[in-house]
Amino acid sequence: MQSEITLAELTPQRAGAWREFWLAFRENRGAVIGLGIVAAIAFIAVFANVLAPHNPIEQYKGFTKL
Repeated sequence: MQSEITLAELTPQRAGAWREFWLAFRENRGAVIGLGIVAAIAFIAVFANVLAPHNPIEQYKGFTKL
């Protein structure tokens, strides 16, 4: 007779540690909000050239006629 293998036996123990950490972490609302802010800042830093492609030193002088 063959014994059945459960999903828990196939899943590495490390994944369980991360899941346990996340379940405890998400209960702290301030920590989750802080993580979201840090993630947003990191996203803006990575894509800074796409979000603001213009040189910050150059000026737009299109409205010089008054």
